[in-house]
Amino acid sequence: MLDEYYATREWDTITGRPLPEKLRALDLNTLIDDLWPDTRGGALYDGLCIRRAAAEDLPAILWLRQSMLAAMGSPLEAIRAGADEATAQVYTGETRAGRMAHFLAFSPGGEPVALAGAVIRDEFPYVVDNPRYGLIMDIYISPHYRRRGLARRMIEEVGLWLRSQGVNRAKMVPVEGVREVLERLGFEPSREMERKL
Repeated sequence: MLDEYYATREWDTITGRPLPEKLRALDLNTLIDDLWPDTRGGALYDGLCIRRAAAEDLPAILWLRQSMLAAMGSPLEAIRAGADEATAQVYTGETRAGRMAHFLAFSPGGEPVALAGAVIRDEFPYVVDNPRYGLIMDIYISPHYRRRGLARRMIEEVGLWLRSQGVNRAKMVPVEGVREVLERLGFEPSREMERKL
């Protein structure tokens, strides 16, 4: 959305001068990464920094995942009863093996406010020609940041990562409020929504 906005701008709103053609055609994410290297390779979206999670982000991933589960009605004591440690071990192992990635969005103050992830799986023997698919998971947007297109942007980031890993199908079991976003992104409506990447 911001890329399209920036690419179609002809005037610099700060200086009031026309933007050079070269600057108008520049990818916004590239420009932001060059101007604000503190985003650690992330891209800005609506004032938020979105980037792939690193090892030191595991506590933020677990915290946002707990928030997601609580929003879905899971009792907090059940969430915390050893689940964090087990989840951390699985997520660390799958990420190190190159089969999992999470993306985080950070507020301007550095607070993690959104999460999206995926794990690469195989469906063999049910799909013989290309059994690999990406299971999109852990989609959570903090309440204050909802209704801004952030869930869509986070799912797009996950899809880009999956494609970079040679995965051409994505699936997700939608929760309330996400089904409509997935349908707009091209997922086929079903119990386990799927789309080609």
